[in-house]
Amino acid sequence: MGLCGVTQRFDRVVRPETTSLLNETQIFGRDKELERVLGCLIVPRNSKRRRETCSVSALRSNHLGNGSRISSLRVLPIAGIGGVGKTTLAQLICNHQRVRSHFDLIIWICVSDDFDVKRLTKEVIQSCTGKEATADNLNTLQEILSNYVNNERLLIVLDDVWDDALKKNGQCWKRFCAPFRSVQEGSLMLVTTRCPKVTEGMCTMEPVILEGLNED
Repeated sequence: MGLCGVTQRFDRVVRPETTSLLNETQIFGRDKELERVLGCLIVPRNSKRRRETCSVSALRSNHLGNGSRISSLRVLPIAGIGGVGKTTLAQLICNHQRVRSHFDLIIWICVSDDFDVKRLTKEVIQSCTGKEATADNLNTLQEILSNYVNNERLLIVLDDVWDDALKKNGQCWKRFCAPFRSVQEGSLMLVTTRCPKVTEGMCTMEPVILEGLNED
């Protein structure tokens, strides 16, 4: 019929905003994927908080003074088709006791197909402080954010990311990530996406690919 494949888009009215709170009371069939992500987060099996960091070579970090800073934030995509459970897995991770006791900050941002660097930066600042960011200059916003996350062990989740994030040859993505260079070693960004381009363009480690659940 001459039809051409196009990337489906979701209006925010149709695609509701997600949060870090679990919608489900029980999660089935994702134990393997959960353990894989916990391993990538380098979360201790003992829930007691531990401040020691992992090897420099594993995280490609730079050491500054007495603290451990990173040269670039690790990015782990959780990829799969729509409805397969990417958001639910990310929620499960954010609410896991070992994760919550391990990280100083856990931030959840629902992105969808509007990757506006200024808007997202404001939302991250609001998540850190509980207050709306009033500045409208991107440089000011990024300096504020960099100060808030400075030397903090951070887990940030970007839920439902589309290839719009890689526009302008990836400059928008790089600009958004710039303030996170001041976070502590061991920090990580989880990105949920159904777009192969996002998985390939953002990952710094092997992505977690979610398949459909077994019949049982």
